[in-house]
Amino acid sequence: MKKIFGLISCLLITGVILIGCGGDQETSRTGEEIFNAECSGCHGADLKGMGQDLTNLKDKSTKEQILEITKNGSGSMPGGLVTDAENELVADWLLQQ
Repeated sequence: MKKIFGLISCLLITGVILIGCGGDQETSRTGEEIFNAECSGCHGADLKGMGQDLTNLKDKSTKEQILEITKNGSGSMPGGLVTDAENELVADWLLQQ
């Protein structure tokens, strides 16, 4: 009985620790890496894919507009593909292109 109680206690403590470690953490990927992994399938590595042309985006959109679209989606583009922290990195990277 003590072994089962000890095992259950250990599992509960481990679960609490793991939950505490999760959440909206900063990403270790760069904006470019996130874009290449999550966005380039439609927008292309050259930013001119079958999705909206994202070249010279700094002349067309503000960071707030980019964040809104990537968070909530627009047209056929789904929202929520990246975390809020990743969204910030991608928006900053796009505005530098």
